[in-house]
Amino acid sequence: MPYISQERRAVFDAALENIGAELESGGEINYCVYRLCLMYLQRKGMSYTQSMVPFSALGAAQMELYRRVIAPYEESKIQENGDVTPGI
Repeated sequence: MPYISQERRAVFDAALENIGAELESGGEINYCVYRLCLMYLQRKGMSYTQSMVPFSALGAAQMELYRRVIAPYEESKIQENGDVTPGI
C-alpha cells in the first residue's frame, strides 16, 4: 500500500473519522468507496488509464486489509481453536 505523508493524511483523517463514525453496514462502506472512486474519475477525467487508478487502489486496499487485519485475526483463531488442516 502506498503510504502517504503525515501532511497528506491530515487532509483526509478528520473527514474519514466523521464518515467512519456513521457507518452501519457493508452497503454504506461500499457506497462511500464507490463515491470516492467516482469523484476521482469526475475530477481527473475518464480514460482507461485514469479508470485503472481507483480500480488498482481498491485491489491494493483489499490486500492490505487482509494482510494487516484479517490474516492476523485468522492466525489468532487458529491458535485458539486449532487448525482445520493440521499437518499442512
